[in-house]
Amino acid sequence: NIAKSGTFECVRCMSGLDCPFSSTLEDLKSGQSSNGPDFVPRIRKGYYTTLEEPLEVLQCRPESSCPGGAPGRCNKNLVGTLCAVCLEGETQTLTSSGCEECGAAVVGWLFVIPVVMGFLV
Repeated sequence: NIAKSGTFECVRCMSGLDCPFSSTLEDLKSGQSSNGPDFVPRIRKGYYTTLEEPLEVLQCRPESSCPGGAPGRCNKNLVGTLCAVCLEGETQTLTSSGCEECGAAVVGWLFVIPVVMGFLV
């Protein structure tokens, strides 16, 4: 269970969260606890929450897009809800759960396509 801000009301720890005993919503938002680091609630890898609504837990696809930890965190230049959007000027890679500059992706495909075509001929 996790205590809501400014109250002593406990709420159920949602799937996708790790909620140590006596953790609070403020601890989740700040990533710190006055009781020490072992009492900080965390989002599990593969899940996402926003800082504004940290108890609304969403599951990410692919799981590796969302590293867990604090609300709003995404992997490798991914942004937005569920870490599903690349930064401007970048494209999502096919081999990992991150983004890279558009030019790098095009150069990679220009190398891969001729190699694959060579095996087919």
